[in-house]
This record gives sequence, structure tokens and C-alpha cells, in this order.
Amino acid sequence: MSGDFFLIWLLLGIIVGIILALEYYVEKEKEKKQKEREERIVAEIKKSDTRRGDNNIDVLRKLAELHKKGIITDEEFEQKKRELLDKL
Repeated sequence: MSGDFFLIWLLLGIIVGIILALEYYVEKEKEKKQKEREERIVAEIKKSDTRRGDNNIDVLRKLAELHKKGIITDEEFEQKKRELLDKL
């Protein structure tokens, strides 16, 4: 009887361990995809064509979002913002 309880607890521990490992893996994949997305946005902004005024507004919004999230520094934000506003 006590052997049965041991096996049940052992199996329960293994199952919980597997679930936690899978949850960790899924979370890391989400973070990786988010970071890749943010890096693509930063790259787009850095190479964006700032001659068109309507595009500048979209770029400025993206910049503000990245700045708010802490992905770009205050200096990078201010520099690019000045460039964009000068083109309007």
C-alpha cells in the first residue's frame, strides 16, 4: 500500500516537472520572438526613409513605443525624433 503512494507521488512529481519545463520553454520562445520583433522594428526605424511626412508620424509612434519599453535610449529617441520633426 505505501509503495503505491510512493509511485503516485513519484509520477505526480515527474508530471509536474514536465509541465513546468514546457511552460518555461514556451515563455522563453515568446520572449525570443518579441525581442526579434523589436529588433526588426528598430532596424526599420534606423533605415527608414524620413523624407515622407506621413511615414514620419508612424515612425515617430514606433519610436515612442520603443522608448517607453526601454528598448532605445533617451538620446537615441531624441535624436531620431528631431530628425523626423525637421522633415515635417
